[in-house]
Amino acid sequence: MAFTGNAGFAQTFDIKKISTNEGLPAGQIGDVIQDSSGYMWFSTYEGLVRFDGIETQNYTVENGFRNNLLYDLFIDSRDRFWTSVENGGVGIFDGDSVKYLPELAALDSLTVLHISESNDGRIWFSTYGQGVFIWDDQNLIRLTEQDGLPSNYSWNIYHKENGDTWIGTWQGMAVFNRNSLKETPPEVGLSGKSVYNFAEDKEGKVWSSTSNGVSVYDEGVWRHIESVDGNDLGYVYFVSVDDAGTVWIATAGDGIYWYDGEDFTHINKSNGLSSNYIYYLFEDNEGQTWVATDENGVNVIRSEGFRIFDDSEFVLGESVNVIFENDEGLWLGTDLGITKFNEQGNSQHFRIPEHLVDYKEVWDIDQLPNGNLLVQSSYSRLLEFDGKDFVDYGASLGIGNVAIQDVKVDGDNLWLATETGLRHYKSGDLENTFTINEGLVDNFVWQVYFDLSGKIWAVTDQGFSKVEGDSISSYTLDAGIQGTGMHFITQSPDSTYWVGTNTGFAKIIFDEQESIEAVLNYTLPEEFLKETQFLEFDDEGNIWQGTSGGLHYHKRGELPEKASNNIINGLFFPLEDFGKGVEMNYLSSYKDKTGDIWFGSYTHGLIKYDEKYKPEVKSAPKPILRSFLVNGVEQDMKGEQLLTLEHSQNNLTLMLGALFFENPQRVFYKYRLQGLDESWRTHYGTSQINYTNLEPGEYQLEVQVKSIQSDWGEPVSLASFNIQKPYWQTAWFYALITLSFLGLIYLSIRMMMIYYQKNKLGKMVDERTAELQLALDEKEVLIKEIHHRVKNNMAVVSGLLELQGYKIKDEEAKSALENSKLRIQTMSSIHEKLYQNEALTNIDFKGFAEDLIERISATLQGGDQEIKLHLDVRSGSLNVNTAIPCGLILNELISNCYEHAFDGLTEGNIWVNFRPYVGNRYLMEVKDDGVGISEEVIVKKRTSLGVTLIHSLTSQIKGDIEILNDEGTTVIIKIPRDQ
Repeated sequence: MAFTGNAGFAQTFDIKKISTNEGLPAGQIGDVIQDSSGYMWFSTYEGLVRFDGIETQNYTVENGFRNNLLYDLFIDSRDRFWTSVENGGVGIFDGDSVKYLPELAALDSLTVLHISESNDGRIWFSTYGQGVFIWDDQNLIRLTEQDGLPSNYSWNIYHKENGDTWIGTWQGMAVFNRNSLKETPPEVGLSGKSVYNFAEDKEGKVWSSTSNGVSVYDEGVWRHIESVDGNDLGYVYFVSVDDAGTVWIATAGDGIYWYDGEDFTHINKSNGLSSNYIYYLFEDNEGQTWVATDENGVNVIRSEGFRIFDDSEFVLGESVNVIFENDEGLWLGTDLGITKFNEQGNSQHFRIPEHLVDYKEVWDIDQLPNGNLLVQSSYSRLLEFDGKDFVDYGASLGIGNVAIQDVKVDGDNLWLATETGLRHYKSGDLENTFTINEGLVDNFVWQVYFDLSGKIWAVTDQGFSKVEGDSISSYTLDAGIQGTGMHFITQSPDSTYWVGTNTGFAKIIFDEQESIEAVLNYTLPEEFLKETQFLEFDDEGNIWQGTSGGLHYHKRGELPEKASNNIINGLFFPLEDFGKGVEMNYLSSYKDKTGDIWFGSYTHGLIKYDEKYKPEVKSAPKPILRSFLVNGVEQDMKGEQLLTLEHSQNNLTLMLGALFFENPQRVFYKYRLQGLDESWRTHYGTSQINYTNLEPGEYQLEVQVKSIQSDWGEPVSLASFNIQKPYWQTAWFYALITLSFLGLIYLSIRMMMIYYQKNKLGKMVDERTAELQLALDEKEVLIKEIHHRVKNNMAVVSGLLELQGYKIKDEEAKSALENSKLRIQTMSSIHEKLYQNEALTNIDFKGFAEDLIERISATLQGGDQEIKLHLDVRSGSLNVNTAIPCGLILNELISNCYEHAFDGLTEGNIWVNFRPYVGNRYLMEVKDDGVGISEEVIVKKRTSLGVTLIHSLTSQIKGDIEILNDEGTTVIIKIPRDQ
């Protein structure tokens, strides 16, 4: 059987697409389902997907699935979430993982294509090649071809209210009734061999999708739908019936058909679907149909009422500026010319010749008495169009170069709204020009309007005027009309006057004397563009408001009537996923003879709303908490648990969301944090809220949500948390402080007593200390005096030796005396440094060594030799017991260098190093580049007094000595530091 219908042709529908671009892991969708919380779930070839309107969450083998190719999803009456995978049986998904029941192990290697629940609570499983399984939580029963199934390849199971179960298979169908099977093979009445699913309409008819169209069972009779409007349906994988009774048919290559009881409507990829290969259909809680495709994700049909004609098959250009209807049908004025519109496609387009106009844009159309069209092109051109040709109509009127905004034809009368006033022509002659001088509000006239009683109105920027003959009555914005600019005037079917402004629209109520009695202003919330381009009324008087950003629908009976200024919401239809909404053109709306509403848009061509689909208020979306961050760290909020936070965890970022799938970005939020906010805060679109530096206490986040097509929902608690007090604000801390205070009082008294005793004892100590200090000072003076006297005595001895040396002629003896004198001067220098220091027992070896070396050099430096000294002596503290031996050692080493190292040489170098060394020691090194020392001296160690003295003194200070004979002589002595 073939049917005719309304094919979609190239018109597009208001469809939202969800694909891999929106986060789906794959484009092949096997099933769609909605859980009790409102989330949507998709089975894909790459795992299970949860969708909240914006974000997707993917679950795969990492979550326990046996493989990622999912087939069926089903939620039973006990809220168990069943899933099936290819060759992996069935599992129950819970939380974020899947579990497999041991009782169903027989299914573990099978591919389950469909899961359902019968009226008695049993779970049914259709399998690929293994028949049907029935599980009652205890026993697993199997039905196969041996039991009467037409085929073991079962696609779908449907449970009727009377208890019958219909089973679709590869070779027809069967009805299971009270443990018996009755087969219906294809040749008996089905249009196709394979039966994929069943759906029952409100009249009790059962629709079956088959491999050759659809079969409908009605009171024992099968009828077939194999083609619609000449298009063969072919494979139909799914058929469904929505809450409104509309039957939906999903085809495997030609998109979707829906049947409203009278007509079929066909849409496919050319009408906005993402694919023509449709696998599954699902109606959500809001009555919207979800379309699962076999190659390009999921589509959501947001509204069945809207049709968008933006293809060249329908409209010349993309902007429709005016819609006019006569006996021949609809005429459109566009940005490129005129279109004689055909809803079935192949519209006729007419471009204005270039010699007539500079700009081909058409702003207005009306009909002349001769049946030809009067066309207003942009600016000052009026043209007559006879269906084929355009001629210059304005030239015959002598209009001149004046900007025309609007035209109206009334028999022989022609009215022009211009920038210089309202012009009235009669039979081609200028009858009158109305300007500010005649009573218009101003000269720039936007619109000329004939009301339902035939009265003529002229609208200017600052008001509107009624023209009756030569008389004009004007009304300005000062009458109480909100806004700074007026756009148009119109009437609703009940003859009420309405004006559109740059901030909304207003209802004008006149009294019997035609004075304005009341003005009721209506404006949109700040989140929407308010400038009103047109108002169009449906058959019930409800209002379609066109703005620069989408369409708003207001039920007339719900408009406030008491206050003069009102903010209204209505239902908002943006007709696009981004921006503020589709921009509507000025005065570009029309209600045709059938009651359908037509809208002209700036970028989306012509838009139609089918009046049999009445816009209705939807239920408010469910608010959700997408994320909860504490000090930037994500928290796991599960259920209604109370989250406990430390006092420092008081900076919160919360991401709100709502399960509104049509336009998830266009949602209103009201929220308040109980414990902080006294009133509700409101956001639109933006869902992130921040709280910083919260005080300790218990808080609860309450959220209300409203979509662009719903009222406000009830407040919902999304998060509860307790910020603990810091320890210094807790009761135990206060108790501790009290105890501490009492203890402090006790301690204060105790300390006062101790202080008294201590003060008394301190005086005694001070007296004794003063006595000891006096004795110490006297001792220090005495020690300094001793060092001074020792130094002086050594100076006397040194002087005596020097005097004695003058009398001795023997050079060897004289040299011995000289060496002794140097040794005595060395010891004297030590004592001199000690009594000059504040510390009487330690000296800085650096200053002492440099003075000593300078004195030795001055004494022993010969005039016939140039011996250079290289000093690297660093600071180091030595006590007197170490300093005197070290000074004597240094004296012997330097003296030996001058006396023996450079025999026969005219020049040489002496290096002296003193520095801290490892092991808590100092290293003293004296090196020359002279003739070197004999091995005999090194080995025997005691061949001379100087060498003997060096070894003896080194041993005295418990040091180590090393003598090297390489390119001169090097003596290294490691000196322990004072302990």
